Amino acid sequence: MGNHPLNAADPFGLNKECAPDTVGSDGEKIRGKCKENGEENDDIDQIVVTAWKNKKIRVKGPEQFFTVTDAGVEIFDADSAEDCGTFVAYKAAPERFGSGDPGHSHPNGSRDTRENTSPAFGPDDGAAAKKTGRAYKVFSGGVARVNRSESGGYTATLVAGRFGQSKRSIVATLTKYGQNDGSVVAGGATKAAENAGKCTPMRTH
Repeated sequence: MGNHPLNAADPFGLNKECAPDTVGSDGEKIRGKCKENGEENDDIDQIVVTAWKNKKIRVKGPEQFFTVTDAGVEIFDADSAEDCGTFVAYKAAPERFGSGDPGHSHPNGSRDTRENTSPAFGPDDGAAAKKTGRAYKVFSGGVARVNRSESGGYTATLVAGRFGQSKRSIVATLTKYGQNDGSVVAGGATKAAENAGKCTPMRTH
C-alpha cells in the first residue's frame, strides 16, 4: 500500500501513481487521474474537487470551513478567530461538521496581513483528521487531504492541483502531527499560544 504509515518505501503517502494523460476528441489534454494505485479518486474526493473548481469554497479572505459527505459539501464560516502572532487560529463548533469529513480553506491574496496565506498544512490541521481519519485543506493551487491511521500515524494525499509545499516540509509536519496528536507542538499550537497570551480576537468574515 503506497499510502500506509508503516510502509518504509513511502511512509507518508507522497509518491503517487497517475494514469497517463490523454487527448480528448476536441484535442484538449485530459490529465490522468491520480491515486496511490493509479485509480480514480473516490466519490468524496471528487465532490471536494468540484466545489474547489466551482469556487464554492472560498480561498480569498478569511478561512472557511466545510464538511464532506456522500451527499455533497456544506460550507460555513468560522465562529471565531484569533491572531496568534505567527498564525491565525480559526474555530468552529465541532457539531457543525456533523458526521462528515472536515475541511477548511487557506486564503490567498487576503488584504489582512494577519491571515494565514500559506498553502502549507497549518500547525493544528492534523487534529481535524482525528474525527473521521481524514481532513481536507483547500487553497488556490490545489486540494490536499491529511489522513490519520488507527495507530495515530499521519499521511498526506494530493487530491487535485499541487501540494504547494516541498515534500520535505510536509514530511516534517506529518512527523510532528504523529508525535503530538495532530499538532506540531505538544498540547496543540493554538492552546500553547493562548496560554502564553499571544492570541487576540479578530474578525471571522
